[in-house]
Amino acid sequence: MTGSEILRMQFDRLAQEFKNTLGDFGAQRLAWRPAPRANDIGALLWHSARAWDGYLFYLDGATEVFVTGNWQERFEMKTTPKNGFDGVYGEAQVACVRARPKLLSEYVDAIHQRTTVFLRAASPDQLAALVKIPWWPEEKPKAFVLAHVIRHSYEHLGEAQYIKGLMKAESKKRKAKSKKCLLLKLKKV
Repeated sequence: MTGSEILRMQFDRLAQEFKNTLGDFGAQRLAWRPAPRANDIGALLWHSARAWDGYLFYLDGATEVFVTGNWQERFEMKTTPKNGFDGVYGEAQVACVRARPKLLSEYVDAIHQRTTVFLRAASPDQLAALVKIPWWPEEKPKAFVLAHVIRHSYEHLGEAQYIKGLMKAESKKRKAKSKKCLLLKLKKV
């Protein structure tokens, strides 16, 4: 098995994990925040997908999927950072990211498809070629950048899963409180 094949398997799995994290959530649940200034699941997944898309630009020089697929308009964003790295976690940007699950899933599919095409064509020498990411202190092999994308994405998928757990716990608390209130009302009757 080649390095390219291993990376393809990892990106196949990563794309599936995005879908698993999205689950059957609607836009309202994706926008739930555990605290007023916290990131929501939709913003975390959007940022992770935008960063994945942005790093591909540095590997193959092609215009980002976000631009070629007209995703800003499709996401109905009046403003957006120019790429997946620009201030995504500012409160204003988090507020502007209201990703609909189906659309976010389609965007990840498009990035995954581009990644697969890149990796199918990449030779071991091409994956070993050094590339400069402007904010990194030194050049790194393209395979290293792809490994970074995987790690970065899983970090945010983990955060999103954690928020899902907090949401579930909050929902259980509300149901228990509601049930307790109902029982108290019934006792009075």
